[in-house]
Amino acid sequence: MEGMVVTIHGGICDGEMSEHPRELLADFRDVICGVPQGSVLGPVLFLVYVIDLESVLSFADALSFADDTKIIHAIRTIVDQVNLQEDLCNVVRWADINNMALHDQKFELLCYTLRSSETLRELPFTASFYTYETPGGFSLLPAGCVRDLGVLLSPDGSWKLQIARVSGAASRVANWILGAFKSRSAETMLTLFKSLVRPILEYCSAVWSPVNLGEIAQLEQVQRHFTRRITGCQKLGYWERLSVLSLQSLQRRRERYILIHMWKIHNGLVPNGAGAEFVVTPRFGPRAVVPAFNYKAQRSVSSKYEHSFSIRGPMLWNTLPKLVKETASLNELKVALGQHLKGIPDRPPTRGYATVHGNSLLDYAASRETAVMG
Repeated sequence: MEGMVVTIHGGICDGEMSEHPRELLADFRDVICGVPQGSVLGPVLFLVYVIDLESVLSFADALSFADDTKIIHAIRTIVDQVNLQEDLCNVVRWADINNMALHDQKFELLCYTLRSSETLRELPFTASFYTYETPGGFSLLPAGCVRDLGVLLSPDGSWKLQIARVSGAASRVANWILGAFKSRSAETMLTLFKSLVRPILEYCSAVWSPVNLGEIAQLEQVQRHFTRRITGCQKLGYWERLSVLSLQSLQRRRERYILIHMWKIHNGLVPNGAGAEFVVTPRFGPRAVVPAFNYKAQRSVSSKYEHSFSIRGPMLWNTLPKLVKETASLNELKVALGQHLKGIPDRPPTRGYATVHGNSLLDYAASRETAVMG
């Protein structure tokens, strides 16, 4: 440990740095603190620098990813609001003590409200629940949405804004491709779509994957519109094009990502943030424990919880055959999962098409159970 400290000290205090814009070279200057941007050591030192942030919080919880930090606290009474305000000031003071400048203008406040009708009836006494202020005098008011690590969060807990933003951005890129490239061959079109469009539609999709048929169709419309321009596919329906082009629907791919993430959780490859638990059975192999559901909770809250990763992840996992769940490596899982999914029809909700159900793997699993019972 002492050797490492000496190495870090020497790297920081005994170095020189020079800016190099274009072909010009500025004079060298001594580095008296910090590390050059882009260095390998920089992220490690930054984590050491901010690791004690949570220690200054007396009431709230903190979640951090690199330099993006959130403080979270449940507000039930005015005392809770005062406590959160105090912790906010503690964070700013902590930054000042550590010679770190925080930008007040970049602070954002997101409020998830339960029983909003009761809160409205108690106005103006509850107005203070939604008002906070930094020590610099900058007022924080509830935001209509907050972008967190590239995902839009809404105060009502829905993903409508995220889905609208994603589908809009993907459509713009798809239209640019159609205007910039003359070729309409399947190889060219699919390569461009998979490289430039699909990543936009699938970023963090395990978190915000929709279950509403209208939102599913809204996302599928991007792929539907694009594949219609491929040579030889103009007169085929969307479901037929998926089969001819060996494509999965975007809905099926989102559920596939959830299954892969569940496998990683089960094998300890990623943090188990959802608190998933597994029970090994002789017949079905590792089965995920579906968390208990509180049917007495507010309907708007219970439905969002029911459709969250914490619930849908274990339910989807339990639809897999034992051989797929017990694969030894990620590559083996992807191969086995791909073979399994090929045997399940893929007919996503699409505007103008009549569907028997929502095309989810859960729907097909329920249909098989009903057929067996019948």
